[in-house]
Amino acid sequence: MRYGVLGGTFNPIHKGHVKLANEAKVQADLDKVYFVPTGVPYLKKQNTVLDSGHRLKMVELAISDYDCFETSDMEIKRKGNTYTYETLQEFHSLYPDDELFFIMGADCLFTIEKWYRPEIIFELSTLIAVGRDDLDERDVKIKAKDLEDRFGAKIIIIDFEMINISSTMIRDSLKENESMPDLLDEKVFEYIKENHLYGVK
Repeated sequence: MRYGVLGGTFNPIHKGHVKLANEAKVQADLDKVYFVPTGVPYLKKQNTVLDSGHRLKMVELAISDYDCFETSDMEIKRKGNTYTYETLQEFHSLYPDDELFFIMGADCLFTIEKWYRPEIIFELSTLIAVGRDDLDERDVKIKAKDLEDRFGAKIIIIDFEMINISSTMIRDSLKENESMPDLLDEKVFEYIKENHLYGVK
């Protein structure tokens, strides 16, 4: 099995996340993609991140029509700060004979050396770096080659037409009770309304 891991706060999950996962699955020939909502994201301000139970439920709703997608609550269950290397270690222990791919934005290639225990990330997974319009393709390829040479990293760069959308923009729109069918799954929007999340009444 070849399976990908897509982590994030998913605060809330939107159609851009789902499209990205699907593109990674197709271009890297993955059998399955796990969506992993963060528990305590140490790089984010906690007062802006919704309760993990709600974020997990919204992910489940957003991917419910995709047999090849699945959620994992391992980071939510883990106490303390959330670190990528620990998540990959846990997946590897669960599926030691399968190939593990970590899906991330190509911009992360330029910072991953500063992450906690990056050498374990490189050892356990192949990175799927998703290109973005605001990044120079040549710079991304040069950085990928640098990481491959210095750390033995395995990196796949895929093209992806990013949707001009962010969770912050969606939260701001939700405060005005705006429906966003092109950006937010209808099941997720209904859940937000039913639970009065993000200031929605």
